[in-house]
Amino acid sequence: MIETGISRYDGKGIGILRDDGIFVTERKPIHFFRKYQGFGLSEEVMEGLDKRNCKKIIFIYTNAKEEVTKFLATLEQFKTSLNCWTDTSMGVEDPQKFVSVADMEVLK
Repeated sequence: MIETGISRYDGKGIGILRDDGIFVTERKPIHFFRKYQGFGLSEEVMEGLDKRNCKKIIFIYTNAKEEVTKFLATLEQFKTSLNCWTDTSMGVEDPQKFVSVADMEVLK
């Protein structure tokens, strides 16, 4: 299997795009957005994934108790999401869209 690293605007790696079109990213409690009860993706990252024909995203979430849950979402869910927020914590505007974990499939 061929994998391609995916980075955000500042060059930090955020996950791997597998050759089967699935983006895999690890998340911790700091990444869980309580307002939308889910995870976000930067619009810039979404555009890059779309150009690389990504269709699905696996979030490997490790909670505060070190329990791991895998969530599956589609890129389309993020692209059409109305849950938006712009992160400015790094000194630049980083618009993001969010999908609730309730709308994702839990993988075994």
